[in-house]
Amino acid sequence: MGDSGAPKDQDNATEDKSNSPNSDAFSGVPSITENPLTPSQACSPHHHLNPTPSWKRLATWQFVAEIAIFIVGVRVAFIYSGQLQQMIDGNRMTQESLELTRKLVKGTYSAIVTADIGFDGNDSTVNVAFVNHGKAITNTVANYEIVQESLPDEKLLKFDRHYTVSDSIVREGEGPNHYYVIEGFTKEDLAAYKASREGIKVTGKFRYDDGFGETVTRDFCLITTAFGRFPCDGLARYIHSLPH
Repeated sequence: MGDSGAPKDQDNATEDKSNSPNSDAFSGVPSITENPLTPSQACSPHHHLNPTPSWKRLATWQFVAEIAIFIVGVRVAFIYSGQLQQMIDGNRMTQESLELTRKLVKGTYSAIVTADIGFDGNDSTVNVAFVNHGKAITNTVANYEIVQESLPDEKLLKFDRHYTVSDSIVREGEGPNHYYVIEGFTKEDLAAYKASREGIKVTGKFRYDDGFGETVTRDFCLITTAFGRFPCDGLARYIHSLPH
């Protein structure tokens, strides 16, 4: 019996292959491998080393180039920063020079106005003036009060008036005069005035254009009595200087 479990056709195919006359001839032929080596590759001692891929070599050179560009950029920025600072310093010096020149010109040619008063006891007349000590033409507006008062206590007597004036001052050292009669001023008042027991006080505020586009505002307070005129805050010194 001795039949194998394989199908008869398969057994016959196996036997035919083993009994084929060309089976021995093919048994000695080596099998062909894919991608055979060239003689130069087979003999080269470096054939088995893995060369650096081209993309890695490109990335290295790109990195070196970026570093070089960065260094050059930093250097250029440093040079530009120094030049920019020099320009800023030069511009600041120019501005300071121009400002100094402007101040010198302004100090020399601007209008400078001061208030002044006088009194003539013989005709009981007060004179209020605003004098320009500068060179620029100016316009002045003033508001002030004129009072007759006793000294040294500065009590109001009979005369108390408020005035507003507006003037244009063209020349240096000039200023319009404004005259006011002290009504009710008697001979007794004149005697007290000459003895420094009475005075005429003018207080107020004025403003003017300095000729350079700026408006200057000043407060003033002046007293006139027997021996001249002086600021109101100097009354105590004046009274103290009188003979007793």
